Amino acid sequence: MLARRRMFPLVPHPQYVDIDGCAVVPRGNVGFDAIVTRQRRLRAGASGETASDAGGRADKLVAGEFCFLNERRVLPFPIDWRLTSVEPVSHLWRFHLHYHEFLLDLLPTPSDEPQTGLTQPRSTQPASNLANRLWAIVDDWIATNPVGRPGALADAWHPFCLSKRIAVWLMVWHAIEPPDEMRDRFAASLEGQIRFLEHHLEWDLRGNHLLENLRTLAMAGAFLEGVVAEQRLATAEHLLRLQLAEQILPWGEHFERSPMYHAQMLGAVLDVRDAVAETRPDFAAVCRDDAQRMGTFLRAVTHPDGEVALLSDTALGETPRIDVLLAEVEGAARPPASLSADPSTGPFTMSTTGTSDGATAQVVGDSWTWRNGSDYLLFDAGPLGADELPAHAHCDLLTLEASVGGRRVFVDSGVYDYADGEMRRHCRSTAAHNVLQIDGVEQCDMWSRFRMGYRGHPSSLEHGREGEFHWCRATHDAYRRIGVPRVGRWLACRAGGPWFCVDWATGKGRHEFVDRLHLAPDASIVSESPHAVGIKMGERSLEIRSLTTDAEITIERGWYCPDFGVRQQIRVLTLTTSSALPACLGWMVQEAGQDDRASLSTRPDGGVELRTENEEAAFVLQPTGP
Repeated sequence: MLARRRMFPLVPHPQYVDIDGCAVVPRGNVGFDAIVTRQRRLRAGASGETASDAGGRADKLVAGEFCFLNERRVLPFPIDWRLTSVEPVSHLWRFHLHYHEFLLDLLPTPSDEPQTGLTQPRSTQPASNLANRLWAIVDDWIATNPVGRPGALADAWHPFCLSKRIAVWLMVWHAIEPPDEMRDRFAASLEGQIRFLEHHLEWDLRGNHLLENLRTLAMAGAFLEGVVAEQRLATAEHLLRLQLAEQILPWGEHFERSPMYHAQMLGAVLDVRDAVAETRPDFAAVCRDDAQRMGTFLRAVTHPDGEVALLSDTALGETPRIDVLLAEVEGAARPPASLSADPSTGPFTMSTTGTSDGATAQVVGDSWTWRNGSDYLLFDAGPLGADELPAHAHCDLLTLEASVGGRRVFVDSGVYDYADGEMRRHCRSTAAHNVLQIDGVEQCDMWSRFRMGYRGHPSSLEHGREGEFHWCRATHDAYRRIGVPRVGRWLACRAGGPWFCVDWATGKGRHEFVDRLHLAPDASIVSESPHAVGIKMGERSLEIRSLTTDAEITIERGWYCPDFGVRQQIRVLTLTTSSALPACLGWMVQEAGQDDRASLSTRPDGGVELRTENEEAAFVLQPTGP
């Protein structure tokens, strides 16, 4: 592969450059109206920007200012596409520059488009200025980035960059015609890039990369006229049917198990759905049903603040707008036939149970959620990712996140960057997640930036209801190599509180156990004692109490990275104990002043009992089962 890359600039590639642009003709696919509108809405207010910030992005681009991954650079025109003349940036930043997704900010807003929360704010620039800048950038890219340029395969002509950029160029061409003087040059470059992409699909990486490749190949086949375009579309349909069946799990989750990539892939499926609606209605129906199942899962892992959980490699600023995606999914016609609340009639169980006062517990695949008004708890009992593709996996088996009063309270550390450095290693580590760690050992063997060797696997998710409490439970075997064959976690919630979390381990010998809860940056600690911590979240006051008499709560420092390049110091509540196996420890959360009391004990058979009582009632719960 390395030799091929080095030889590539030294040999001619006429199949990608000797192209008659006049022969490249759009077929006038009205499905691209929906695609362009959606993509503009997905970019409105993206990356945590205010409406005025979003409206100013086009103005900044006209001035030569580019911002990706929370890093800004001013690039004089003509643009230094190799970025040799500016302060160094990451390889991922350079990828974003070559994606050309920023060109969508330069599309003039239709004058009759109503301004809503889903609409990108209008620029102060005249439409002609925006269009001129857009086509000048495209023309500059064509002139500066021929396929044979040394280093082009690492960025400009990397298949993933091609996938992103080709899709944008198709949308741009649909929205506004290129100037007459560059029309054929633009069309020839576009066709050359499409040809290169179809010859270099990312079968080595697969996963979201391959889905992006195929999404763009399908869009190109649906956008252009001719026999070749029809062949591309047929190839893309065949491969996408296979990849969607492999990568979209029965309950709708993308198999890399990152909410960020899940949302991105949902956007890709919606693009294909609309692109092929006229020419391949049966395939469009497949994409519609897949998108609806993906939307069901996306809603489950979305906090009350409207943003996804930070599981695995997830950055909020790189996650498409959830409200836009769900609106697109819910606007489709029929519900997908494969969703079933009865395991005997479907490939999986999706169940929802509620209480008389509106609280609900829901299971979607390997995820259990509890919602009570604006309170939310997510338990992720799924595997780390696809076994054959753990590139975006973290050491987060049986992790959880939570919101109270609509604000996040227990958070994941997120992802700071993809560079091979200290922060990348930290964000993937066991200590960066709300999980049990034993003897300071990592749940999984991580190496390099995207590699994982030894890893644990979870059991199936169990759930039910006992009295007023809804509960869920799962185990994993990540610590079998140190003599701990099984680690379990049980969560239980009751309307009005409290919430319980119990972790346990089986095996032999004496081990050290550390349980962590990462507090959101705006959670204020107002009181603390060896076994309890009081925190303030907006108008809500909570008490977090240890359920284990010999496990004291201490406060450490940690990192919270909700976006690439962003890190905030946070407090981490840590429960630590040393015990012979079998052993358990746990914690509870309740409103400050609530009078529920609870304690844990281990039965002679190794099982765990939780006794809880208040002035009105007492319960004995069985976290490990009877």
